[in-house]
Amino acid sequence: MVRWNMKQASRFRPKQKDQAPDLIQKTFQTALALHQQGKSGKARRLYENILKTQPDHVGALHLLGVLLFHEKKPDEAASLFARALSIKSDFAPLHSSYGVALQELKRLEEALASYDKAIAINPDDAEACFNRGNALAEMHRFDDAIASYQCAVAIAPDFAQAWSNHGDALQKRMRFEEALASYDKALAIKPDYAAVYSNQALALHELKRFDDALKSYDKALLINSDLYETHYNRGNLLRDLKLFDEALASYDQAVTINPFYAESFSNRGDCLHELRRFEDAIASYDRATEIKPDYAEAHSNCGVSLKEANRLAEAMVRYDEAIRIRSDHAEAHWNKALALLLNGDLPAGFRLYEWRKQKKSPVANRCFNAPVWSGLTELTNKKILVHEEQGVGDVIQFSRYIDLLRVEGARVVFAVSDKLANLMRTLHRDIEVCSIDRMPANLEFDFHCPLLSLPLAFLTDLHTIPAQTPYLYADQNYVASFRKQFLKTGDKKICGLSWLSNNDETGSVRSVTMMDLFRVIDATGWTFVNLQYGDVSGEIEDLRLSMGVEIMSPPEIDLYADMDRFAALVDSCDIVLTIDNTTAHMAGALNKKTLLMLPQVPDWRWMLGRADSPWYPSLRLFRQASRGDWDGVFQAVKAALAEALQS
Repeated sequence: MVRWNMKQASRFRPKQKDQAPDLIQKTFQTALALHQQGKSGKARRLYENILKTQPDHVGALHLLGVLLFHEKKPDEAASLFARALSIKSDFAPLHSSYGVALQELKRLEEALASYDKAIAINPDDAEACFNRGNALAEMHRFDDAIASYQCAVAIAPDFAQAWSNHGDALQKRMRFEEALASYDKALAIKPDYAAVYSNQALALHELKRFDDALKSYDKALLINSDLYETHYNRGNLLRDLKLFDEALASYDQAVTINPFYAESFSNRGDCLHELRRFEDAIASYDRATEIKPDYAEAHSNCGVSLKEANRLAEAMVRYDEAIRIRSDHAEAHWNKALALLLNGDLPAGFRLYEWRKQKKSPVANRCFNAPVWSGLTELTNKKILVHEEQGVGDVIQFSRYIDLLRVEGARVVFAVSDKLANLMRTLHRDIEVCSIDRMPANLEFDFHCPLLSLPLAFLTDLHTIPAQTPYLYADQNYVASFRKQFLKTGDKKICGLSWLSNNDETGSVRSVTMMDLFRVIDATGWTFVNLQYGDVSGEIEDLRLSMGVEIMSPPEIDLYADMDRFAALVDSCDIVLTIDNTTAHMAGALNKKTLLMLPQVPDWRWMLGRADSPWYPSLRLFRQASRGDWDGVFQAVKAALAEALQS
């Protein structure tokens, strides 16, 4: 925001030798008084009358230019200022006013030169320093802008707006604590400065002082409830806190006040997506892209909601549109990759899956001196480092590719987390396994490759998935010990159970409750074993008390950290009943007969419309017929368990 120094502008008087007739001077004074009273129409007519009689009247040229600027005619204003400066080039307020008009016209370098001339003539012109800071900030020269604002407040310590903009520039340089101090100065001068409270909240948000940030947003809105950007930013904070209902209310306020702010509709769509209101989310994204057709992020996120709404073909269209708008939009490429993989197009999906390395939160972008192996280079007698990425389930699923490298003639080093190291050593005795967190400093290799890039390197499609199982092996001493422990309860078959996912994004959609499950399935004839990591003792006890179903939990195993015993526990079962989590991958890799319960739109690796998995031959897939319909899944599982008892 610019600031005019009307007081300085009105100080201009013609020199004695250029003295205008008394009538013209009186007319100018009358026009100036009307101008200062806000009667711009009358003032404008008088300025124009003066210029008809005396075209070189600098005061009239200047102040008529100011009026035209406020009538949103910066080009005409700039022309008048230039005329006035051609007559009197040593009048600082004129240079400053010319700078303001040039800045509005986005002629920023010229504006900066005008402000510099104003300050050279009058170094104590706080408004010129302030406007210069604004131009520099607009040019993203934030360090220079900070210096200009500091000059402004040194000249005028009570210049609240300069303190505020100084804080904004400091925020741009990530100097949040200093920004807060600057905002405090502005608020000490002007306690009802709503915009400062709002910007103060942004700095507090960045500093993760969330409660203080909310208080500042609320103060801003108490002063002025029509600040749509404040509602929007408050929604962003609440969304980061995963308070999606409250965030949605803030976005609703923002779009009510300003129904043409695309970002509010887009972020509103994000909240609706998190609340699983996919159709509403799609409508909100649609509104965002109507307002801003080149809004790549909104197109991409709309695609995600369309995918979750089981509208995959439409999702692909939105991903393609996002990529058309911004060919380097990593998230859009990534989201399209997941949709392609979900649809079973593994070659195209794995090609785009490489974009995970360029996302805002990148995955698998570890750097080493050796080149990345992409499948095109001969590996005979070459040493390759493969490094794990993503979750435990991903490592288990894609570790099947490690032995293919050995078959290609490579000497393989597989870097994994400590808890998986022993289990991964069962892939093959010639594969070297090391800790990814403590790799030897002297480790040398010819190539490296992130684990989930191997399917692309091996040109994987539905027919070439290396699906021979088992490819991992549990310690049979542990397995025998567990079976002996469980079979003490009788001759019942052993069914391992896992029902929860802690995935931040999709865990609630994948998970089921034990109460709901056992209201449908028949527990007769089974010994149930807990394969669920985390403290689920309360739920197990509630199930025992309410339904009389016992679930055994070996107390000596940490199912999260002890992967060796976890593998043995899974292998000791006759059948595994699980949701989509690590248990499903462990059971599949061990070739354990498994019943997998899936939501309507599952993770990409389970694809759509299949009752089997090309990744794990021992798995049977039971899918929701419609979103949230677990009862139908439970009924199908009940029949499968009854069938398993007879086999």
